[in-house]
Amino acid sequence: MKPAICAWGQTGFSDTRPYYTHPVVELPELHMIMRHLVLHDACCSHCGGVIKAQMPPEASAGYGPRLTVLIGEVSGSQRSSGSAVQEFCQSVLGVAISQGAIQRGVDRVSEAIQPHYQAIAAKAREAKVNYIGETNWYQHGVLAWL
Repeated sequence: MKPAICAWGQTGFSDTRPYYTHPVVELPELHMIMRHLVLHDACCSHCGGVIKAQMPPEASAGYGPRLTVLIGEVSGSQRSSGSAVQEFCQSVLGVAISQGAIQRGVDRVSEAIQPHYQAIAAKAREAKVNYIGETNWYQHGVLAWL
């Protein structure tokens, strides 16, 4: 940004130079992507039966994987209630979602990460030492003033 005016009313400075850089962090505008999957059916010319296209598994819940992961993160790692997640989805994302759909999303995320948790647990059980900290919190001066 260039200086606008000096104390004497002077404007239009030709010899400006940068003296400070001020970072400003901002979120990008969020625009939800709505896809409509059209499933077709057809009549088999050989047997006469009606064959229907199947819903892809990743679309069957009605919410895509990125939104599902965000719901899982806000619900799980951030320990938000269903109503708090519901309010977040509506106010921040502009998505109306039921608490039941939120819970189904959390369940899908839990199911997806289960193998990783099992692998971590197996490694921890195999370890010869579990590295539990034995230093008491009060030995670090927290209670020194007592």
